[in-house]
Amino acid sequence: MDAREAVLTAAQAGLRADTAEEGFALIRKMTGTGFSDAAFADAVAGAVAEKRVRDPVRLMPGALQCHWRLESA
Repeated sequence: MDAREAVLTAAQAGLRADTAEEGFALIRKMTGTGFSDAAFADAVAGAVAEKRVRDPVRLMPGALQCHWRLESA
């Protein structure tokens, strides 16, 4: 499994974190991988560009602050 596959796997399950770093730690835990934050950041950016996942940083309706949510598109 590479970083991209780990991101897509986690996106299918859906996850929420307060920061990207916390999200990357959750991806590591979910997938049993040890990729760096930089590798996950590149993988997320690529998946967003391919429209495979939604932009994970967004303000949800009714929320007072942004959260990091990884979800399939």
